[in-house]
Amino acid sequence: MPMVDRPREKLLRYKSASRLKTEELFAIILGMVVWLVEPPESITGTSPIQLLAFFLPLLLFLTFSINLYFKSPVKSLGISVGIIVLLMFQSLGVLNVLSGAVTIAVIAFLIKWLKKTKQD
Repeated sequence: MPMVDRPREKLLRYKSASRLKTEELFAIILGMVVWLVEPPESITGTSPIQLLAFFLPLLLFLTFSINLYFKSPVKSLGISVGIIVLLMFQSLGVLNVLSGAVTIAVIAFLIKWLKKTKQD
């Protein structure tokens, strides 16, 4: 018996392909920013445009990449923000066990709180 493509399966394949294309788009934008924007001497000496040009594509790339696994935009955005905060702490030289644990705990509580308010 030949396999027939059902509309739902076709739609799911299309959604997965469109997510992958969005993820690839933000990865390309992030790569172009890293390649073309002149790096500053230190993170404290950056202009707001340089910070925005780097961290916005990074946030979107991480959010869409993590969303492929979790299938929840709120959870993916929270995890992405947590990763970026940890990267900022590392670049400023203030990341230690305590600040990392507190950041992870705050992001976890934020995700749980957003899930609860979404259900209400």
